[in-house]
Amino acid sequence: MNPIALVSNYTGIRQVRTLATQAPTPTAAPRPVGPPPGWYPDPGGPGQRYFDGAAWTHWTHPR
Repeated sequence: MNPIALVSNYTGIRQVRTLATQAPTPTAAPRPVGPPPGWYPDPGGPGQRYFDGAAWTHWTHPR
């Protein structure tokens, strides 16, 4: 047998075993896709209300 091939295979097997025993790297949860920030029809009344990209704000604007 070729000694270089044996060492190369042994090194590769060690790397695979090391990776297999490590805990997976946590990934960030994907951001929910929604409407972008802006003025939208007010869901609670007449006029418009500002949506900051995550929630409705207290800012309103008459139409």
